[in-house]
Amino acid sequence: MLLLMAIAIFVQRFCFAAKKNTSYQVFPVANGWGYRILLDNTVFVQQEQIPAVQGFAFFQTKQDAANTAKLVIQKMKKYELPMVTVTELDSMGVKY
Repeated sequence: MLLLMAIAIFVQRFCFAAKKNTSYQVFPVANGWGYRILLDNTVFVQQEQIPAVQGFAFFQTKQDAANTAKLVIQKMKKYELPMVTVTELDSMGVKY
């Protein structure tokens, strides 16, 4: 029951978030690049490592981080979960 409530809250928050003004920022981290997804200029997601990849892998280029952030925003606007898979990273040519 508690799990269902948590899922419902997440879905409601996520669907509301997808309707807001979304943008992204790319920023340097110690070993590469990361990105932030912003909703109305408030940080919604901050990703300092490559998602879906085991271990501590960092985006090697600013463009890889930007492309991944754009993919996440596209998913949000389609009301999909903002998750990235290894297959999607590979199809964008992201090195890890």
